[in-house]
Amino acid sequence: MQFHEGEELRTEISAKFRLDGVVEEMETAGFSVAGQWTDPQNRFALTLAAAI
Repeated sequence: MQFHEGEELRTEISAKFRLDGVVEEMETAGFSVAGQWTDPQNRFALTLAAAI
């Protein structure tokens, strides 16, 4: 595969977080976590946060 000058390449950044670590980071940034949901295997999570 060749790329042309100026052509963009999209990449994905994947990181692993502990749920309690996400809460701590959100609170440090001035947010309150209103809820967290995971898939049945706890592989993915969704966090709902609101500004304090």
